[in-house]
Amino acid sequence: MHVRIAFMSLKKIVEEFGKIEKKMGWGEKVFCTFAMAFIIAINIFGIASRYLFNKPILYIQELTILGGVWLFFIGIGLVYKGHSDITVELLVKYFSHRLRMICDLFVDLLILLFVVVVFWQAARFIPFIRGQGESHSLSFALELPDEIYYYPIGLGALFIFLTVFPEFVGRLIEFRLKWKQNPPRDDKGRE
Repeated sequence: MHVRIAFMSLKKIVEEFGKIEKKMGWGEKVFCTFAMAFIIAINIFGIASRYLFNKPILYIQELTILGGVWLFFIGIGLVYKGHSDITVELLVKYFSHRLRMICDLFVDLLILLFVVVVFWQAARFIPFIRGQGESHSLSFALELPDEIYYYPIGLGALFIFLTVFPEFVGRLIEFRLKWKQNPPRDDKGRE
C-alpha cells in the first residue's frame, strides 16, 4: 500500500516536472534561434567585410565556433525533448512488450550515466569549480577564457539529464504497474 502511494506521489512530481520542462524547452528554442541567427549574421558580415570592403575581420571564425558550440550543446537537449534522436529499432520492434520495457529502462539508464560523466568532466575544466581563481588560456583573437567553451557542454548534459530523468522515472512507474498485467498482443499474437 505504501509503495503504491509513493509511486502515485512520484507520478505527480513527474507530471509537474513536465510542465517545467516545457518552459525550459521554450527557453532553449529561443536561445538556439538567436544563436543560429547570430552565427548567420556574423558570417554574412565577415564575408561582406572581406569581399566588398577588402578588410577581413580576424575574430569572425572564433565567434562562429563559439556560437556553434553553444548552439550544438544547448540544442541537443531539444533533440531529446522532441524525441528526435536517431534510434535503431531493427531488433527492438520484434521484442516482447516486457523486453521492450526493460530495454527502454536500460537505454535511459545508460544515457543518464553518460550525461552525468560528461557533466562531471566538463565541470572539471571550469576554474571556479576546480579551485583556480582565473584562467590562463585565452582565445587567440578575442582573448576570451577557454572555459567559455566548456559551459555549454555542462549545460547540455544537464538539460539532457533533466529531460531523460523524468522519463526514466515514468518508465519505472510503468514497469512496476504493468509488469504483472497481461501485456498487449499484436495481430500476430506476440506480446
